[in-house]
Amino acid sequence: MIKVYYLETEVDMATNTEKVKGIDYIHHALNEVEGTLRKVIQDTTIEEDNILSSLARETRKPTIDELARFNSFISEIQALEPVRDLAAEIDALKARIEKLEKL
Repeated sequence: MIKVYYLETEVDMATNTEKVKGIDYIHHALNEVEGTLRKVIQDTTIEEDNILSSLARETRKPTIDELARFNSFISEIQALEPVRDLAAEIDALKARIEKLEKL
């Protein structure tokens, strides 16, 4: 389900970095600053939604404009993600292990 979450941020003064509450559950999300909150638009699982909703100040359905921007963003990052050949990676690792075992 695609939802909009307004999440608070925590600032670490020692490192001058910002951490968004619920960061462990945020992925492939359109992230914007709105006032003192982060507006996160994300397609979440039920588990992610439950956790992010419990941390958010507010949640709602995205507007048509937000949904269009989110879908455009997702299309862009999917085009950048490399297609992995896991079988070939496994075969390469097996070959490396065999070489090491012969040493």
